Amino acid sequence: MDLTSIVEEKIKAFHGTNVFDGLQIVLSHIKIAQSHMYRGRSGDDYLFTDAIYRTNQALEGVLKEAYIVLSGDYSDKKTPYEIEQYLEKNNLLKERVLSLFKNYRTEWRNASTHNHKLYFIEQ
Repeated sequence: MDLTSIVEEKIKAFHGTNVFDGLQIVLSHIKIAQSHMYRGRSGDDYLFTDAIYRTNQALEGVLKEAYIVLSGDYSDKKTPYEIEQYLEKNNLLKERVLSLFKNYRTEWRNASTHNHKLYFIEQ
């Protein structure tokens, strides 16, 4: 299954809207992460770490674009935590999904953003 093609197809539905350009950038991060992953498998294993960074950028970007659509607030200054709080307060996601967002923010994002010594491998 080619998830990149699926995401690309879904983004077309937003053509002509105020979030289309942001979603195109998200797609760019996904494609670059995918490229890094494949190159990492070919021996450049340091690229797995870069793939994680790009994936984080894609997730946070799509969260911000979703926030714009759901809230009508065009501020791009919202943090993932603030978006998480908005989604929770307005009951827009199930509790299980909210807990996954919190896990991402606290266990993955914070560590991968602030720890320059992290080194991810394919596993």
